Amino acid sequence: MAIPFFAIYLSATGNGRFNHFNLASDFRVQTVSYGVMGRPKIQIVKDGLLFDRVLLEDSDEIKKNDSTWLEVRYAKNAKLISQTDSSVTIKYFFGKDTLQTEHILKEGKFNY
Repeated sequence: MAIPFFAIYLSATGNGRFNHFNLASDFRVQTVSYGVMGRPKIQIVKDGLLFDRVLLEDSDEIKKNDSTWLEVRYAKNAKLISQTDSSVTIKYFFGKDTLQTEHILKEGKFNY
């Protein structure tokens, strides 16, 4: 009975957002978990005037090699490397590790 209440609370107050990094003046990457039973997700968001637009929502785990996965929620910083109409390349900085990954956008296009 309380699970929908917590989902509404976490999404309405912003307490469901673990971390966020501003990549450019109008882009940010954030790790969110709006449900109490779900796994955290990574979102790449384009800031709008009134509403923000989610360009990508995916699992927050990034594969480093065959046996190691890094979770973005534990990243210390993030840096925008490049962007195209269909993808964004981001470098994540963890404690001792750095990992550069390319995220394919769901819409396939930036609508500036």
